[in-house]
Amino acid sequence: MLPPPSPPLGTPPHRGLRGVRDRLAVAGRYARRLLARDRRLQLRVMLSAVVVLTLLWGGASLYLAGRAAQEVEQARHDTANLALAFEQHVERTLRGVDQVMLLIKSDYERDPKTFKLQAWLEKAVLLNDLSLQIGIAEASGTVIMSTLGNLSPAVSLRDREHFRVHADGKVDGLFISAPVLGRLSGKWSIQMTRRLSGPDGGFAGIIVISLDPFYLSSLFGEVDLGSRGVVTLLGTDGIIRARAPLDPAELGRSLAGLPAFQSWRASRSGTEVAATKRGVVIRSHRVIADLPLIVTVSVDRDEILAPVRTERRILLGVLAPLSGLVILLSGGFVREIERRQRQQALLIGKGVELDSANKAVAQANLELEDKVLARTAELEANQRRLETTIEQLTATSAELAAQENMASLGRVVAGVAHEVNTPLGVAITASSSLSGAAEAFNQQVAGGTLRRSDLTAFVEAVTEATDMISTNLGRAANLVRSFKQVAADQHGGEPRRVDLAAYLSDITTSLKPEIRRHGHSISVESAEPIELDLRVDALWQVVSNLVMNALAHGYPDGRRGRLRLTLAREADNAVIRFRDDGQGMAPEVRDNVFEPFFTTKRGNGGTGLGLSIVFTLVTRVLGGQITCLSEPGAGAEFVIALPIGQQPRLSAAA
Repeated sequence: MLPPPSPPLGTPPHRGLRGVRDRLAVAGRYARRLLARDRRLQLRVMLSAVVVLTLLWGGASLYLAGRAAQEVEQARHDTANLALAFEQHVERTLRGVDQVMLLIKSDYERDPKTFKLQAWLEKAVLLNDLSLQIGIAEASGTVIMSTLGNLSPAVSLRDREHFRVHADGKVDGLFISAPVLGRLSGKWSIQMTRRLSGPDGGFAGIIVISLDPFYLSSLFGEVDLGSRGVVTLLGTDGIIRARAPLDPAELGRSLAGLPAFQSWRASRSGTEVAATKRGVVIRSHRVIADLPLIVTVSVDRDEILAPVRTERRILLGVLAPLSGLVILLSGGFVREIERRQRQQALLIGKGVELDSANKAVAQANLELEDKVLARTAELEANQRRLETTIEQLTATSAELAAQENMASLGRVVAGVAHEVNTPLGVAITASSSLSGAAEAFNQQVAGGTLRRSDLTAFVEAVTEATDMISTNLGRAANLVRSFKQVAADQHGGEPRRVDLAAYLSDITTSLKPEIRRHGHSISVESAEPIELDLRVDALWQVVSNLVMNALAHGYPDGRRGRLRLTLAREADNAVIRFRDDGQGMAPEVRDNVFEPFFTTKRGNGGTGLGLSIVFTLVTRVLGGQITCLSEPGAGAEFVIALPIGQQPRLSAAA
């Protein structure tokens, strides 16, 4: 609204003065309205700046907190997997050593006089690097045979624990001692012993295999746990048997006084965040089944959170100048408004007399409003660019984390493949034993001394050896195929053509140890062969997350469940259905199951990211669709439809 025009020439003086007063009054009211509007605009600009800064820094804080929680949860998952892998490795190694010991025991008890211990060094290839010596002590405790050779002067084990437990009848089976200084080898060793029986069944001595604890420690050290990560093998008595990194001073030290030790003994497995003298660690443990041993794996939390600190520095480097830009632009707008307010105050003081002056002021106001609108549009454009930058940083960080986790998992799977040495070693040992038994049988046949009992013993030995060879070679083949395939797939991000049914079977094979640990089973069913070009690492992550989600949420009552993967061709899609027979989901849970950070176990280890990642991988990386079908008490079903044809070749950042 503009003041009325000036009175025309020739207007009487009183009418001209009255017109001036009227115009001054109108101009004053108009200027006051402009001042009030500018104050509101000034307040909106300042509030907008505060909101933008709050969103920037609050969003960054929430993102960093979520990344820290994600890294800690991933570390808990990784240490639990490593503890399981080390447990299985140690168990298979010691079982293999025990099988060799049983073969030697059987051979010795059959004919002690003709038994040749040195011959077993050529047969038992499993023990070449693992053992320091193999010995036999008679009932008095005197060592009568040793792979170390010279026994002069005589060495007695009568006062050693691993001899007394058998001589006193306390242990009838396998005994594993704490690390002791060997009297024959002169080195620290872990003694594995078994009782020898005479023809009358009485105590006839022991067979002892001295294991090298430093060899076990070096195996543990092949996995990178950071500069302060530790793998420990200790007994249920609390005494350390082996440790990585290697530290001879730690061998034989007792951890029974630690507060966490009793909980290790009481539970089959577990993961905890604990404060130690070295700092806060994430530690997992597993008790080795049927053996008095415990494996613990711990990593330093500060090292785990190092990538988050790097991201924080990057965000600070980006947000600080952006915040300065927001403040600078807001300050410029406020100063411009203040300048206009001063102009309007001056206009009120002088009282605009001429129409031309009013028009000039009105035009200036319009131009100023255009400038404010232009600056506001510029601020909004900068805000959109800022949001785009944050999204790119988030995507880049997620890509780096995913690539690092996949590479780490690939290294673990590829490293575990060396475990096939144990079944292969046992198979070779059994083959050598079978060859010796066949040679003895031929000599009896040639000499005419063969009896029915000798024939029966030979048949039993052949059956036992062939079963052992077949079983261990089968285990080795399955381990090589499954572990190597999964490890290679985690390193590759390029699409390749796969048989879906066969690859789903490989994935479930790698997940079966965790599934069986929870007491469940899993099966793969396919009506026909279907081949696709796709990102196998993404498919592995999808199936793994679905299985882990079912294990974590589907069976809270602890009952045994059945998981099923079915594959079928429907129209132009390959449809994968993953079902469980667990507790199912309520409608409000099912409708939000793919939302980021949505979880029903907040505060109990749930992050709400597992199924969100599944949704992203299926829709953006594999180019398919996924839906969830579930009712309370009826289990859950996830239906994945993948187009049969060329799959999108997206990077891990997709």
